Amino acid sequence: AFADFAITSGSQNIAIETAALRTATTQRLLVAIGDSALYWNGQGAASATDAVENTAVGGFALLNNTTGNQNTAVGTYALANTTTYSENTALGAYALSGATAGSGNVGVGVEAGNAVHGGGNTMVGTRASNVGGTFPSHYNVAIGTNTLLVVGSMNNNTAVGSFAAGSVVNTLTNTTSLGYNATASADNRKRV
Repeated sequence: AFADFAITSGSQNIAIETAALRTATTQRLLVAIGDSALYWNGQGAASATDAVENTAVGGFALLNNTTGNQNTAVGTYALANTTTYSENTALGAYALSGATAGSGNVGVGVEAGNAVHGGGNTMVGTRASNVGGTFPSHYNVAIGTNTLLVVGSMNNNTAVGSFAAGSVVNTLTNTTSLGYNATASADNRKRV
């Protein structure tokens, strides 16, 4: 099925599937493939330069984006809840789907970065950094399955290896955890 979208003066857009690109009117350079992909794109945009250059492939990908620019979401519900943030990349089902705040994030893998709230984070691996609640999280790197699972704010951390920094209930700042199940014990620490 092809989309029934509201484009009035936007150009160079592609929408395929039910409700894809449903509310965009003046935005340009958009790709929405999948049920409700980029559904709210452009809703409330102040100008035709808001909510442009976005790509959403997968059901409900970038569903709630309203004014964010240059986002790429590939996978069911990828980046589904971001609204106004830009320059995010999500590859995988539910990747960055719970991220409601922050620009410049990368989530690759099923549920990677699912609950990150902040910017400049890189998460690669199934469920890499997918907890965090509504605490701010900035400039973290999580590589591996279930890495950097911090319930609390986390800033400037690096976790590499399955389950590295995998179950921290507190905040973490400036830590490095390398290897399977390695977890730095406090701020400004390393664990190999």
